[in-house]
Amino acid sequence: MLLSDKIYFIIDVALIGFFIPDSTLLAAINLASPFIYFTGVLYTLFGVGGSLLALRAKSDQDDEKANYYFSASIRGVLIANILYIIVSLILGDNLIMALYGPPLTIYKVFLVYFNILVFYFPFNCYILTLGYFVRSDGYPKMPFIALLIANITNLVTSIILMGVFNLGVEGSSLGSVIGYGLGAVYISRYFRKEDRSFHWVHKIKIKEIYKTVYDFIMNTPEIISRIFITLKVIFLHSPMFRIFRHRRFNGISCL
Repeated sequence: MLLSDKIYFIIDVALIGFFIPDSTLLAAINLASPFIYFTGVLYTLFGVGGSLLALRAKSDQDDEKANYYFSASIRGVLIANILYIIVSLILGDNLIMALYGPPLTIYKVFLVYFNILVFYFPFNCYILTLGYFVRSDGYPKMPFIALLIANITNLVTSIILMGVFNLGVEGSSLGSVIGYGLGAVYISRYFRKEDRSFHWVHKIKIKEIYKTVYDFIMNTPEIISRIFITLKVIFLHSPMFRIFRHRRFNGISCL
């Protein structure tokens, strides 16, 4: 499950490198990597943190609280992704230009790729977040099959869109959205299981939201490493790092 976004990225890079002769345009795809890595913070927070709290409530035989954490996790990851999409579409291109200052050609390709790719984020996070609960409820195959459907569909659809319809990088990102959308539909079959342990809570009190988010954060130290990985990726692709590396190698060559 945790390898899903890495597998997706490998598929995209491989297909774009195969179908697009200009290999320098892969740099445009690489600019999206910090945004992709940051989604790991979201599904780790709500998936790992939420399922841990729900299972702890189950062990205390408090089904009401377990169902509350389940519902809060699914709602939380979807709302967080909607906000993330809005912020990314408004500020993402400016952030990339400010941090990296890429050439105009690469920048334009990045915009074409990224403006479609952002709609892949909620599907991936939804599959992974729900997958933690589904696995702990005795359905370990469902998340696996959902991600298998997502990646196979992504691969096949991207090949058709790029190879047959010549859509370029937008074909790759569109294939990801379609693939993970189908994966999300498949794993949603869990809600139709009559013997499932986790049930949907329709009413969530506003005053409990802040405490719930705090509980998620306190029970998910893994998000710290996810945040630092994202920051590291941003730094390694920044002009500051390129200047540092250039000076370092120049100093070594002079010696």
